[in-house]
Amino acid sequence: MSANVGRIWGALLLGGFAAGFSPGAAAPAGGAYVMADGKPTGLIKEPPAWQPVEKLIPPRTLERLKHAAEAAARTLNSFGITGVQDAFVTRQLLSGWHAADTDSQGLPLRVVASLGVEPEAGGDGLPDRQTLALDAIEAVRKANGMNGPRHQIAHITFIAPADMPRFAKLNVVVDVSPMLWFPHAYTPLFEQMAGHARTLHSYPIGGLIRAGALVAGGSDWPAGQQTPDPWLGIEGLVTRRNPAGNVPGVLDAREAIPLGQALRLYTLNSATAMGLGRETGSIEVGKSADFAVLSQDLFKIPPPRIHRTTVRVTYFQGRPVYRATDR
Repeated sequence: MSANVGRIWGALLLGGFAAGFSPGAAAPAGGAYVMADGKPTGLIKEPPAWQPVEKLIPPRTLERLKHAAEAAARTLNSFGITGVQDAFVTRQLLSGWHAADTDSQGLPLRVVASLGVEPEAGGDGLPDRQTLALDAIEAVRKANGMNGPRHQIAHITFIAPADMPRFAKLNVVVDVSPMLWFPHAYTPLFEQMAGHARTLHSYPIGGLIRAGALVAGGSDWPAGQQTPDPWLGIEGLVTRRNPAGNVPGVLDAREAIPLGQALRLYTLNSATAMGLGRETGSIEVGKSADFAVLSQDLFKIPPPRIHRTTVRVTYFQGRPVYRATDR
């Protein structure tokens, strides 16, 4: 063990020097090195700081991409997930999904992937971008009618009250992720930047549902969450409290929704948002047998215990793709 740690530490040191790091070196303008007791922790923030490191990462081979896709599928299956939307793939990343889908049984889940496109003015950080996005979709709908692709807007942290009914009117999916609809580690930062009142009314999921919007639950994993665990999100939708209990308070209890609705967000609504609502997302005659056997009946336990749920078996297309005993 000590020899392995030594080799890893040595590799980190060599990588750090190759990237331009040295003891006491200042971070590039616009970047930051996170320190503890005057020593670097290894955590670096913002592109000017991490881009030199990124250049040292070996190229992704097809075999590595294939293994990554397979590992992601296993993780998702372990939480009962049999369908996922990869919101921003590249041709290279897509090749990994395809490579993992070539054996006799294929991937143990459905993947809907979105290729990124660089708009004329993207990444500007404008706070009213959701309104601008709705305006753009409204212009498209007026020109082409209500047919065509189902547009999605993700995150929806803050929404102007006047925009609430527009999602349903324009047939726009509300993709709620990451799971921040309860008090969390970022809440103080939100309050500092947006004020207490706006933070309290962030993620107005109940109001969006009452306004007729199709709301789909997501995780933003691995970018915005450490885990794709849906039970954390489902409990938070019902209680608007932090499931782990490490951040006190309630984030506007008026936006809480019943358990049945919360489950629908993570099942049929998500499948519908991905264009798969006729194939999966609910247990019905003629649909794919995609379901999970859970450790507890969610309707017979207090809501604060929902996050303790584990998956015993996950079925995809009628065959078991994950068993808790496999761990």
